[in-house]
Amino acid sequence: MTQAPNLKTSPLWPMIARALSARGDHAGAFAAWRKAVIEVPSDAAAWTVIALDLADRGEAGAALIPAAAAATLRPDLADSHARLAAVRALAGRRKESLTAFRRALALAPGDARTASRFAHILAVGGEQDLAESFLERALALDAGDVAAWVSIVQRHLARLDFDRVDRCLRRAVAMTPAHPWLLAPLAELRRDQGEITAALRVYDRIIAIEPSMRNERAYLLALLYEPEASEAARFARHLDFARRHVPERPRPPRRSPAGERIHVAYLSSGFFDHPTAAVTARLLEAHDRHAFAISLFAHVRDPDRTSRRLEAA
Repeated sequence: MTQAPNLKTSPLWPMIARALSARGDHAGAFAAWRKAVIEVPSDAAAWTVIALDLADRGEAGAALIPAAAAATLRPDLADSHARLAAVRALAGRRKESLTAFRRALALAPGDARTASRFAHILAVGGEQDLAESFLERALALDAGDVAAWVSIVQRHLARLDFDRVDRCLRRAVAMTPAHPWLLAPLAELRRDQGEITAALRVYDRIIAIEPSMRNERAYLLALLYEPEASEAARFARHLDFARRHVPERPRPPRRSPAGERIHVAYLSSGFFDHPTAAVTARLLEAHDRHAFAISLFAHVRDPDRTSRRLEAA
């Protein structure tokens, strides 16, 4: 007759924990992992899971002991030291975190992710040059490491070294052409440099990869400054965005006394040759003059063609 396993000392606890986790019972799985390390204290994997679970909950201080236990039990495993380093960093123990990261890199010098995370901790501590060297190392190991590219671009931006930002973004996009994390700063850089047409092309790629209101709004902002775009094209693109993203709300009809128009006034710091004023002109021209009386208030020293168009509208 087969004897039932004694769960108090059985290695089934990790299996039970994994099964509970797969079912979505994270509290039950965490309790099972705790029982696993109580009964089998040498289970490094169980200690690791407990440390990660506590860190995910925001309890980095409580995660220090299980993370250290996992690294002690598996001193030959780079991942154990890398996780310990990450937990120490979350707990604010930067120096100890750097020590663990160095150990992880010594065990796995070809691990791009560990080198990138090590660089982040260095940068937080103000060691920018050393951080950059490890980011370059991470990229030499894995040119598609998006997080490393983003970090190194941020380092150059902090130094206002826009030439290096430009070169890095070109290389990064060439390596990972379909990642919006890298395309977005490239589009912003092109826009800020006045290369609006190039920026719009990049924004089009971003929207194709990741359609969202945020990305479309960034495109519309750049479009306002595109000299080759007509007012009609700008207006049509904005109108299309509004129709797709701004829900229509039923409004009760506004009534005015018989024969009396509703007075609508527009106030601006200055109506002049500017994309916003151009859009405003189209809005004014669309008003029903039988139903609305329109007034404009602005301080305009030197009227231009847009000012005169608004006045005529």
